[in-house]
Amino acid sequence: MLKFLISRFVPNSDDTSNPEVREAYGTLGGVLGIVCNLILFAIKLTAGYAINSIAVVSDAFNNLSDMGSSLVSIIGARLSSKRADAEHPYGHGRAEYISALIIAFFILFFGAELLKSSVIKIFKPDAVELSAVSVGILITSVPVKLWMWHYNRVMGKKINSAILMAASKDSLNDTIATLAVIISALLAYVVPFPIDGIAGVCVSGLVIYTGIRIAHSTTDRLMGVA
Repeated sequence: MLKFLISRFVPNSDDTSNPEVREAYGTLGGVLGIVCNLILFAIKLTAGYAINSIAVVSDAFNNLSDMGSSLVSIIGARLSSKRADAEHPYGHGRAEYISALIIAFFILFFGAELLKSSVIKIFKPDAVELSAVSVGILITSVPVKLWMWHYNRVMGKKINSAILMAASKDSLNDTIATLAVIISALLAYVVPFPIDGIAGVCVSGLVIYTGIRIAHSTTDRLMGVA
């Protein structure tokens, strides 16, 4: 499917030194991210409120933040593809790193919000109302995120894009986070402690760690590391 999409929306896809081709790759990745994350947000938010799980709701809003990151990716791809001018004789390529840094800030913000909500849930736990339908909905989101990790990684390596590689890492961590949420929802019935809140804390830690790694990597590139 990815090859079909690239052939359809990225003309001359092998000419990765061409700014217009790089822009087309970045735009494709961003649009796919917006569509997939919007669907995942709606699915997880519905399931989260249905089973009264803060971990699932937090995971849903994490996908919403990813949608914002995809929008930043599109803008960054367009800015970085602009050719050199009198004010920018070396081109606009570093706009891509600035965009990746903004994505990192998005991730850190929502990670902090998730941590706050999860800690509250630990001290004021509510019963998780699990159903086969809600668990099934969450499970179906896993292959979607794995596919997002795959296409961002493939296209990111193809054009050596900091934005797409950041999105790839975020998608992989989202997959791990969703699996943790599913496991915590299943265990909520058999353990005597607030595992839903604890799982939320673990997920938030993963989200914050990802944000820090992406910020560190893109800051190095902006500073001109060898």
